[in-house]
Amino acid sequence: MLTRPFFLSNLATVIDRVHSEVPADAPERASILNGMRFLCAEDNALNAEILQAANLRGAGCSSVEDDAT
Repeated sequence: MLTRPFFLSNLATVIDRVHSEVPADAPERASILNGMRFLCAEDNALNAEILQAANLRGAGCSSVEDDAT
């Protein structure tokens, strides 16, 4: 479970737990976030920085303004 405040390291830990049951013969990923996609309501500057960090680790991140319609 992800809690607030949200940290990229928390996300990586949760994802790592989920993927810990991956078969041993599965190819290794360069980053635990590589190839994953996220959509985030960008309601503050910290969330924008988290998305940038996730992008640098190989995740595909999209954001929308919190008040977007």
